[in-house]
Amino acid sequence: MDTIRRSESTQGSETRPDRDDLIRATIALAGAAVGIGNVLSSLIHSMARNPSLAKQSFAYAILGFALTEAIALFAPMMAFLISSFIRVEEGKTAATPFSDWKG
Repeated sequence: MDTIRRSESTQGSETRPDRDDLIRATIALAGAAVGIGNVLSSLIHSMARNPSLAKQSFAYAILGFALTEAIALFAPMMAFLISSFIRVEEGKTAATPFSDWKG
């Protein structure tokens, strides 16, 4: 188990995310922003093409916004969660996350 170091969390201790974690979370949020922009763009195009379905299109757009925003909240949370439990030491590679598990 010399390739993987698990961070030990103790109550009251404060851990700070490293720079790579912040970069991953920023990329996830940028992707969500692009997704929201695509939903809005599609809504505008569909309303311009068929104004009679504007009300139904708006309902679908709100659903698209909600799902995209859920991913925007879920992705950074998972990035920080994974990085807080499993960290690979500098210069070494991990074969599998559970290589030390005897089950």
